[in-house]
Amino acid sequence: MEWLSEWFDKIGRDFNRTYKGEEAECAKAAATGIVSLRDGNYTVIPEYVFKHGDRVRVFDATNNRIQSLPDKFSSFLVLSKLHLAHNQLTELPTSILLSTITTLNLEHNRLTTLPDAIGKLIRLRKLELHHNPLKELPPSVGDLQSLEYLDMSHCNLFHDGAKKIDLGIVGRCLALVELRLDNNSLQTIPESLCNLKRLKILTLDNNLIENVPNSLFMGCTQLQKVRTVHNLVGTITSRAVTRIGMKTLYDRIKLLRRFLR
Repeated sequence: MEWLSEWFDKIGRDFNRTYKGEEAECAKAAATGIVSLRDGNYTVIPEYVFKHGDRVRVFDATNNRIQSLPDKFSSFLVLSKLHLAHNQLTELPTSILLSTITTLNLEHNRLTTLPDAIGKLIRLRKLELHHNPLKELPPSVGDLQSLEYLDMSHCNLFHDGAKKIDLGIVGRCLALVELRLDNNSLQTIPESLCNLKRLKILTLDNNLIENVPNSLFMGCTQLQKVRTVHNLVGTITSRAVTRIGMKTLYDRIKLLRRFLR
């Protein structure tokens, strides 16, 4: 029965290693406010990470095999950055939508929509949704009035020429500075984007856009960079700047030249 004794010894060593590892992670979370499960091959979030929830500011579970999230995120009282990229999530519980969050990374998952409560993230500044098969966006996304960066590239927003998601909602996020909509089979640029007075960067690569409306340049007065690589866009006429005024005319002309390169 020597083999059995060795087997129990191995189980004991593995248990002690795991227990000590969890103790060390708990201590680190308490000291630094950071919980990292990145590249850990996790399928579920371990219970120990919630032990010091009142101190955790950053939670990173990037690149695992997590399919669902527990309802215990409400214990993270000061959580600011939540990274859940490269997992297998199909839905989000409302418990993760904490008003303290400023960065939410959900890229490379299997999400088809977002909870209506997403609009309650009043401090959210950065939202990464790219590489998700989105089918709809709740209207509450337009309530994200602190949102400065939004990436919805590779989200299949159009399919076979049919619109799947109303991007007019995005035009209500008035604090946006950078918007990425690459690889979505878009055929037109939504007029509502012209409301984004603070927008500086707009990327639309690999779509089916034929025309960039003059109103985009008229409305987005801070625009510095527009990318439309691999589209059907022709030339942009100078009418885009005829009403802007002498004070900003020079900057608008430089923008157009940069865009036409």
